[in-house]
Amino acid sequence: LGTSIAALVNFSILRISFSRLAGTPRKPGWHRDMGALVLANLGLAAVAGGIWRLGVAVHDPAFDHLAGGWAVLWLTASIAGGFAAYVQLLQWLRYPGGEDLGQLPLRILRRFGIFGGRRG
Repeated sequence: LGTSIAALVNFSILRISFSRLAGTPRKPGWHRDMGALVLANLGLAAVAGGIWRLGVAVHDPAFDHLAGGWAVLWLTASIAGGFAAYVQLLQWLRYPGGEDLGQLPLRILRRFGIFGGRRG
């Protein structure tokens, strides 16, 4: 949450500072696009947080935290689940580039020679 708020503040400062140079955002439908991003980010937060809380509840509800290998496993699952929810919501909301974002992990893995990519 802190990183997201800092990014929004940074974006706002830069947008205001460079508005004379870059101009104002006049793309038709930019309000709709911004709404889609907000909804997708809320979905990402809900899914990632839910997966993390599930991991805590399953592994050790008495201590309310995870450590070591379990933490790595559940953090990875939380990130993957949140990303999948984010991409799916962007696609459902017809956000431009949502499909490309969904294909990005596979393209990266192929680039490294995993899942049929070139090696060497």
